[in-house]
Amino acid sequence: MKEIIPFVLSHKDCAFVNSHFPKISIAKVGLNKASNFIPKLPSGTNIWIDAGIDCLVKGMPSDSGYLKYLRGFTHVENIAEIDFQKRPKRDIINEFVVSVLNETNKIQASWTSVPQLPIAFKHSVLRINALLATSTGEWILNNETNSHFILPVILEHENQTRYSVQRTRILNHINKCYRLSNAKGVWVVDCDLKDFSGSDTMGNRRLPNLIKFHRDLRKLLGAESIIISGPYWGANILLLARGLSSHSAIKMGVLPQYFLPGQIPYGLKSQAKIRIALQPLKRLAVASPSLQKWLIEITKGEIRHQGAQKELLNILKKFNSYADNPNNAKRQIVDFYKDWIESILGVPDSGRALALYQSLSEAYVLGKEIKKHLPRDEQPGASPEKVAQQLMLNCL
Repeated sequence: MKEIIPFVLSHKDCAFVNSHFPKISIAKVGLNKASNFIPKLPSGTNIWIDAGIDCLVKGMPSDSGYLKYLRGFTHVENIAEIDFQKRPKRDIINEFVVSVLNETNKIQASWTSVPQLPIAFKHSVLRINALLATSTGEWILNNETNSHFILPVILEHENQTRYSVQRTRILNHINKCYRLSNAKGVWVVDCDLKDFSGSDTMGNRRLPNLIKFHRDLRKLLGAESIIISGPYWGANILLLARGLSSHSAIKMGVLPQYFLPGQIPYGLKSQAKIRIALQPLKRLAVASPSLQKWLIEITKGEIRHQGAQKELLNILKKFNSYADNPNNAKRQIVDFYKDWIESILGVPDSGRALALYQSLSEAYVLGKEIKKHLPRDEQPGASPEKVAQQLMLNCL
């Protein structure tokens, strides 16, 4: 499981790492919670420390506790101003980076994130990110550190991977910042990608464009470079299986999408819904009374695959314990996700893409066999097979 990187966001995540992923080689932890979370991770776990300054692209955060944490960094208010992001001043950038990296260096982490803002869609941050990368490279030369630096590339909109002009511009920017910062790896996540949703454009546009972006990035940085993808639901596993990333970032038991720290997520209402994994279909669903009714109806019919029938009946049997207790639901998702990941990563590298394809094709066939659509909560991906189908068609 050395290729899997859990994002540790809570005490519950620490418990899941211990119970489900004790042999992972590295975990990502925010600097603001490092003293609380690191001691609770398995002994010997390497740490990837991240100062979590990416939220500044949208201004100062709404969370009062996070706001207080960020104000510990020099010139943080300047960095959060849109006008400053468009016309940054190098001396202010340098003092900000020094204050951030002096703090992250105290953790003595194996990996450290280069301070970067998400690549905003509505205004350009390329200049400020280049200066942040430059100051990071200079800090590395002037300070003692054994940490490898990881360049965050946080995308905000599908057009950033869809159109060749924007894609090429961003890739050239990544290459520039990678060199300036003396980074050893890149972390790429599209925080607008919801591959768990079954949206109509996911299979024929969003995923193919994300794959092309990673393929071009791999060519740019070299076959041996560290490239971390995600967190997503299945796209992170897909990219890893296809050899287009070296590591897969995961979230544990919560919505598999990246949200900027310190901000109230724009998906807050959907985030609050309790979800469970429908293991045979390789997808998530909201644990609502409508889903319970759906499970009752489909398990009365003839599902030819006995293993799938048994799994669905088991979900139905425990349904109330999931719907009434978010922690039980989260554990059920993590149980499934761990088993699914292990079934793919247990295969030699050359066979992983095919193994993932076979796993998803079984879910697709089962989903097509189930004629009844999932409840309205799962729109636009209410067809039982849709999420698996979209991932399956992009495996090979």
